[in-house]
Amino acid sequence: MTKADLAIVQILFAAILTVISIMSAVLMLQHAKRIRSLKLRVQAHLLWCGVCLISAYLFFPEVAYLYTEHLWFEQVGYAHVFWGLLKGRWGLLIKFMAVAIVFIGMNSFVGHCLCPISTEFARWTRDRTKQFYVLLAFLIFSISIVLAIPMMFFWDDFVRYDNGQEWTGTPETVFQKLLFVANEELATDLDKGSVTENLRREFEKNGMVLSQNVDLRTPGFNRKGIKWVITDRDNKKTYSIAKKNDSLSFYVPKDLSFFLFEFPVYQRVSLWLKVLMWANLLVTGFLYNFYYRRDPQTMARVEHYLVVHGSILWLMLLAVSLWRSQINIWGVLYRSRAPLGIGHQIRRIVDGLGYIDNKLIGAYQIYMVCIVVVGVVILINLFWRKRVIWYSLILAWGLSYLILVQIYPLAVYFVQVRPNPLTAEKPFLTDHIRSTRRAFGLDRIEERDQIRGAATLESINRNTEVKENIQLWDRRVLYEVLMVKQFIKPYYQFHPYTDVDRYWVDGKYWQVLIAAREINSSGLPEAQDWVNQKLRYTHGYSVCVTPVNEFKKEGGGPNFWIDGKSANSYKNLHVNRPQVYYGELTKDYAIVNTRQKEIDHTTHQEQYQGFGGVEIGSWFRRLCFAARFDFGRILLSSDLKPESRILFWRKIGTHQPDSARTVVDRVSHIAPFLKYDPDPYIVIGDDGQLWWIIDIYVTSHSYPNAEVYVDETELKENPLYSEPTFDRFNYIRNPAVAIVNAYSGKVDFYFTKTVQEPVTLAYQKAFRKPLFRIVDKEIERYLDNGVIWKDLRERFGKYGVGLSEEVTVTSREKEKSIGWYITDTVDGSVYSAEKNGDEIEFYASFFKSRSEIPAGLQNHLRYPDYLTRIQAAMYAAYHVEDPEIFYSGSERWSIPHEKYYSGSGSQEMVPYYAILKLPGESEPEFVNMIPFSPPSPTSSKRVQQRQKAGKLMNAWLVARSDAKHYGQLVVYKLPEEETVKGPFQVEGDIEIAMSEKLTLWNQQGTTVIRGNLLVIPVGDALFYVEPIYLQPAMPDLAPNLVAVIVNAGDRLATADTFDQALQQIFGVGIGITPKTETTGQIEEGPFLTSDELTELANEKYKQYLKLTGEGELAKAAQALMNLGENLEELLKKLE
Repeated sequence: MTKADLAIVQILFAAILTVISIMSAVLMLQHAKRIRSLKLRVQAHLLWCGVCLISAYLFFPEVAYLYTEHLWFEQVGYAHVFWGLLKGRWGLLIKFMAVAIVFIGMNSFVGHCLCPISTEFARWTRDRTKQFYVLLAFLIFSISIVLAIPMMFFWDDFVRYDNGQEWTGTPETVFQKLLFVANEELATDLDKGSVTENLRREFEKNGMVLSQNVDLRTPGFNRKGIKWVITDRDNKKTYSIAKKNDSLSFYVPKDLSFFLFEFPVYQRVSLWLKVLMWANLLVTGFLYNFYYRRDPQTMARVEHYLVVHGSILWLMLLAVSLWRSQINIWGVLYRSRAPLGIGHQIRRIVDGLGYIDNKLIGAYQIYMVCIVVVGVVILINLFWRKRVIWYSLILAWGLSYLILVQIYPLAVYFVQVRPNPLTAEKPFLTDHIRSTRRAFGLDRIEERDQIRGAATLESINRNTEVKENIQLWDRRVLYEVLMVKQFIKPYYQFHPYTDVDRYWVDGKYWQVLIAAREINSSGLPEAQDWVNQKLRYTHGYSVCVTPVNEFKKEGGGPNFWIDGKSANSYKNLHVNRPQVYYGELTKDYAIVNTRQKEIDHTTHQEQYQGFGGVEIGSWFRRLCFAARFDFGRILLSSDLKPESRILFWRKIGTHQPDSARTVVDRVSHIAPFLKYDPDPYIVIGDDGQLWWIIDIYVTSHSYPNAEVYVDETELKENPLYSEPTFDRFNYIRNPAVAIVNAYSGKVDFYFTKTVQEPVTLAYQKAFRKPLFRIVDKEIERYLDNGVIWKDLRERFGKYGVGLSEEVTVTSREKEKSIGWYITDTVDGSVYSAEKNGDEIEFYASFFKSRSEIPAGLQNHLRYPDYLTRIQAAMYAAYHVEDPEIFYSGSERWSIPHEKYYSGSGSQEMVPYYAILKLPGESEPEFVNMIPFSPPSPTSSKRVQQRQKAGKLMNAWLVARSDAKHYGQLVVYKLPEEETVKGPFQVEGDIEIAMSEKLTLWNQQGTTVIRGNLLVIPVGDALFYVEPIYLQPAMPDLAPNLVAVIVNAGDRLATADTFDQALQQIFGVGIGITPKTETTGQIEEGPFLTSDELTELANEKYKQYLKLTGEGELAKAAQALMNLGENLEELLKKLE
């Protein structure tokens, strides 16, 4: 429940309390008037006044909250979503509560009619019965509320149910209905791969017509002998065809839409009905118990009528159990555990349908027959009224469930599955693998074989764009640098996880790190008063942009193109609106356009010019904002004007930087039905404005027969950053993004793909914005002819929608209504219209088209690394499509491990962004990448166990982000006959080669920070790069890059810069290779003479003294280390 729901609860509570108190006060006044008691009259007035004050205290803040929420949603343009969600949740509460009250109340009323108050005993039982009925009414009302409240939490399932597509074209052939049986001769036509006239005539003969828009294909699985699938797109039907003996069987299988949209609701409702039945039995039993003890005459009536009433309730319970059994049959597609006897279960190899589940379908069907038989016998026994039959039926019902649903699967497991599990599970594994690949989008991954070559200095230098964009500045190390060198003022802050993006600058493609400088009111140097925190220091300022591998010549820090301190422009990058009013770390409300001047670090001060936030306006609005935020200050402050605007819900991103908990932010507050990427990123638009982009996900836990994803990644994070936790799911898509203006706070949702998946379309329908209604048959005729009439264009204009002259209209027909899509081909905006009765309703889409994204932002869409991580984790197992190999786990890949940041242990690698020229491509592009390792020889063969980190590398996955190939996934597989070092083995080589330096650096009061190990493909070759930084112990000193390590093949080199490391590794200068077990030595390049070593040692000593005096401790440590190496070499020379 949201805070708005709790506000409504408190308002209802206050209203009920007020009504009860007024009634009590009125009764007290009437009683005081009769007995002429002044004291009682005063008490009644005091009760009245006290309750009014308490009710006002409870009532008004919640009304103020709802009113200000409405104003906020109205300002951002999503008031229809706010009230739609409230209406949906409370509608569910009212509906289910009404059903419970009516059902239980009707049964109680039946009991009352069957057992009325007898005239002989009325004198003694009437008052007691009335008191009991009051208690019973309270009990029914309370039980109904308790039963209805949980259904509010499943509002999302009901939204999908009400608005989901009826047909998606993806069949699930486990459950299908037989249509007709045809002659085997049609198999010849089916083998041709097209729908022939003979096939059409066969369908017509059985009362069905195939449209011209049909598709015939082989499904790729052999479940139930299915050999062909026909998809009729115009009629929205799917047919499966099985070849059995000498005939063909035609079926209608369940569509994917049933499992995504209908099945979850059926699960909830059927369980709710079952609980309702048992609750009603308890209430009815309580009622008849009272009647039985009330008087002897009623006792006799109870003994007579309870049999009939109880039997009817029993039959209703059996009907619900029958429905629940059918739902449990459908639910076998989601099982992660198989029932094995009473209360015992085993963890399955995979989730979804298995051999035992397939047998369980038949067992449930027999159990359903048993339920029907029990029901029939109950009806017959209404005439016999044999008590022994009732007892026998209860025993038979319980035993049938125990034997068929619990014990039978145990027997199947021990007799048929346990002796040879692969033989039993093989056909089901094939279908499970295909379903899981579809559910996670793994079937879209293209596999390419990479011919591995040797990396050379020439090949690396030839790929200038790749070389210049190797990320040597780590995202979290840059945060430490920003907090020292770009802090500017103590009231600014940066997010600890800087963003990665790319820009075309001066005709070249550059990968950059970008971070917004946000407001931190707790760091104000002046008095921590309300005026400073809310009226003056209201916003952050600009962004810091630096290439990922450029360094200043002096000091070695990042080369900031834009720093917001001295420059807001760099070549073709311009920040024209540097103020940041909305951000990842901006939580508190602020009030702008007041009589106070807003302050940032610049000398030029200006008031807020945007339309973000809500105008304070009238005295009532001001009173409501005061009640919500700060009563005394907002209500009495002379700095506020009617034109002042209050900005709230300013946080961007559902992630708390220092917690794994997710929170409600500006975007998720608007659309809580979507899932959001934990890493929003800021972008400079072509118009010079700053924009936040947040990737959107839709997930489901009800994709049939697919594996459930559970994120078990354990990352050793920066203390200021932790990975958020997410729900379990077995289906995920990334169909859209939310874009927020950092100055105005404007929020829009945009599709990122042309073909939309079904869950997003359900939300698109549910939350479209109503524009207007028209009753005009002429407009309907114009729409049917694809024409926008002048009056209709003017009507759109009244609602702020300017249609261009280039508009297309497409009509669509549904079962219940006729509709049209209106597409403006100039800006890509789409509107819909539906005819309901005589009215035509026009709507604006919730999700806008990709072409409507603000200028320049389309080029900054990127494939989210969180989704890459999920798909990589699933693909590690599900790249295998052969069920035998999948079951053995012998080809299960793993995500490599790396040494990262300042921890001593290793952690699983996460995807990283890079500009690469992929093998076979001519242009560099921005991708998200993660490598794979082959299975470890010592790992367990059981698929469900986590794979140990392999030392080698056998493949790497890239998710392409540039517009031309956006969303494409490619896996490059390395030759199996070649041994390629993996990230974990390279990290081990680095540990060996750098062990002495790493130990010394960590003992000098500094902390070694290791950046991400990057796998960089160049042509057909791969090499590794890892930067190493030193963090001084003094808090006012930033970390410095002290070494760049490059590994290519069996060669490893370390140097101050990437170019120097390349020169060393390819034979120029001194190269370093890791120690080997056979020699235990470090292989060295050519020796220097004694005089050269003495001169070099003298230079290093002078450099050490100079750096120590300047406070550059990290660089001084490096110089001292180099001095020690030179002296050791000199001693060896002298010996």
